[in-house]
Amino acid sequence: PSSPSALLGLLPSSVSCPPVQYQMSRSLLFLAAFVCVLVSAYANHNAGGPHPVTVREFKSGGRIIRETRAGDSIVGVLFDPPVPTPVVLPNMVDPTDAYADPIIIEGVGYSMVEFVDTIIDPDFVTDNLGFTISFSVSMGHRTIGSGWATWSHGYTGDVYFSNSASTVTATLPPNVKAFGLYVESNVFDTFSITATANDGASVTEDVNGSGGAALFMFYGEGSARIESVEVEVPSAADGFAWGEFKYLLQPVVDGDPHFTGFHGGQYDVMGEPGKVFSILSDSNVAVNARFIQYPEDEATYMGEIGVVVGTSHLHVDTSGVMTLHPLRSEDSHTYLLDNDGTATYEGQEIVIRASGWVIRISRKLEMRDTKLLHLDVAFDTITGAAPSGSCPHGLWGQTVCRAGRSVGQGTQGEGVIEGTWRDYVIESDDLFDPVFAYNRFTMQREGEGEGTLITEFM
Repeated sequence: PSSPSALLGLLPSSVSCPPVQYQMSRSLLFLAAFVCVLVSAYANHNAGGPHPVTVREFKSGGRIIRETRAGDSIVGVLFDPPVPTPVVLPNMVDPTDAYADPIIIEGVGYSMVEFVDTIIDPDFVTDNLGFTISFSVSMGHRTIGSGWATWSHGYTGDVYFSNSASTVTATLPPNVKAFGLYVESNVFDTFSITATANDGASVTEDVNGSGGAALFMFYGEGSARIESVEVEVPSAADGFAWGEFKYLLQPVVDGDPHFTGFHGGQYDVMGEPGKVFSILSDSNVAVNARFIQYPEDEATYMGEIGVVVGTSHLHVDTSGVMTLHPLRSEDSHTYLLDNDGTATYEGQEIVIRASGWVIRISRKLEMRDTKLLHLDVAFDTITGAAPSGSCPHGLWGQTVCRAGRSVGQGTQGEGVIEGTWRDYVIESDDLFDPVFAYNRFTMQREGEGEGTLITEFM
């Protein structure tokens, strides 16, 4: 035949090869048409992973939201119709309330970071904040209208073509609480597309390849993190493009110590070994930590954490022992704190829920020249805003009320924290003393009641 369309005209009426998204040379068009003749009769337009069990489906913000899961901790989410900028909101009393585009996570209420494609490589892409997504196969960079024909909801930015591969995995950096990406098939037709997270949770959606790019999203409950997402399309789709990534980092202080702020900004504060520092200072809750020096270098880590909730004092160290004063227990795993707060064993964590905060303390083994244990502390809020209605402080707490996602410029919080790291030292060296330069704690701090609890928790 003299043209690709003439070759396609030789197909029987029952076989159809729709047009494709990406631009090809004339010779490639002939080849694509020929391949289509060979494979069309065998293509399975409903390929993909098994359909997971639906957890729930509800309407909110004018959209149908379907949540699915395969594992215990990661939940997949689909929006119908798609939403350009989802917001991760806390648990709602009534999920039919008219919240705009919610994903439901206990204690999380932050807008997701819109990925800004900055460093582009066939094997990875990095945004302006240093967040890198690695690809399991080399991807071809395209932009909507230039190399990729259609998308949805008016997006005209960068996308990445799988070069006809049917299955590709995106590997994410550590500490990702939620992740989303849009996907559209190469062929202009409707195909069943499946996205699967690292724990096996998956979502499957019928996606129209002609202007119907759909958002696939996952969030981790509790301490679960999204480590990777695999996308699979039927072979008849001739590959796919993904892009318009969105992510949410867990607000946390971890490692030596690395800080991820309330809005996703990242910075380091090495402090000084042996000193106690304010991490969070709010009107009813204070979290302090003692920094310890690593044996082989000048870096530090959190070796002890003290939490004050009203008159309740909770202490945790790297031995895995929790001390609570006063002792008031609800059951063998839940202990009562002031202000209707609780401290609960959940897996390998102590979870403190008090005055609008959800604080998770965990113990991690780090492999350097010598093995050592350090403490990490992750923060969420029930409302997605400062629980007390005023702005908290502390090395981490001050990020709650700051717009934007500042990135640190040094090892002592330069460019992010107010003042200098020395302003956050607890001069009394007491883990339960809330007083420092920017103290926001106003409740009585003396422990009252009977008993002290000492127990292994990890």
